[in-house]
Amino acid sequence: MSSAKESALDAKIAAMRSRLLKTEDYLALASCQSVTELAAKLKGYSNYSYVLEGFDPSSTRRGFLERRLSLTVPEDFKSIYRFVGDFRLRGYLDAFFLKDEIDTLKFILNSVCDQRETDYTPTEISTLLANETSRIDVSKLLKSKSIPEFLENLKGAEFYPVLAKKYQNETPTLFELKFELDLYYFLHLDSLAKKFLDKQNRKAMQYIIGSDADLKNIMWTYRLHKFHGMYGNALFPFLIPLRHRLKKSALIKMVECKTIPELESEIANSPYAATFADKTILEKKYYEAALTVFRRARLLYNSAISHATAYIFLKELEIKNITSITEGVRYKLNPQKIMSYVVI
Repeated sequence: MSSAKESALDAKIAAMRSRLLKTEDYLALASCQSVTELAAKLKGYSNYSYVLEGFDPSSTRRGFLERRLSLTVPEDFKSIYRFVGDFRLRGYLDAFFLKDEIDTLKFILNSVCDQRETDYTPTEISTLLANETSRIDVSKLLKSKSIPEFLENLKGAEFYPVLAKKYQNETPTLFELKFELDLYYFLHLDSLAKKFLDKQNRKAMQYIIGSDADLKNIMWTYRLHKFHGMYGNALFPFLIPLRHRLKKSALIKMVECKTIPELESEIANSPYAATFADKTILEKKYYEAALTVFRRARLLYNSAISHATAYIFLKELEIKNITSITEGVRYKLNPQKIMSYVVI
């Protein structure tokens, strides 16, 4: 990108970052006495007012507010995308945003497996699938009654061969299908970094992707061992073959541990010992570490891709924080307790 275009992109992202919620905004939401009051307060923020029109918090199921707020992410992505003139960077940003498409597909997969209807309309799902070249027939997917039917309705889309190969010789679990989507995302991003990005942008994304793979490999190894008794050869297929600070030998040692105390000892000897010191809040610690990674990437590399991807992560984290606060308000927790679940 030319310096002028980079400056325009930086200015656009800086303006969008200025509208993200601050600690005092989160505390104001956490201090609400009801979800109705919280929703009314959220409507006062320009980032969310347009997706909350007609929102009735008293009659919606858990998670509905989060999904409505999630509709703002594709709009923000498109706002950034319009300021990116380099077709290579655009191609890479398309790939980065696949994570949100994948999360949407996972949501539909969950609905299919649970045999429950979603609160989403086909139009809302199509909005979340921000890639305008996507060949996903949303109406068909939402009507799927089984995983094979879901796959049949996914034919022609980028993700179809990713999932279909798992059905060639076996009947995969929901977890296995979701992992295949995650694995595809990481490997696809890694391959495109070499193809589309210049040296500075490539170094930024290799740092981000590798660090995220480290964090998820440790978190998944711990959860799969603790809750499913998996280790060794049973666990290896569920690892992302990318890394940053976590050496392959160290990860192998973790995977081969036969007891939780052994595994905890190996984690304590890793570069991520402090991150995962408290195993009772693994997900929160993961998001805190990921937030640090994106912040460091912006400082270390100061590249267009590090600024753009950091903003998207911050917006997604903001929605997660709002959802956590909403649940706290719903269950009448005190504001200080609610704020302990917020990642800032």
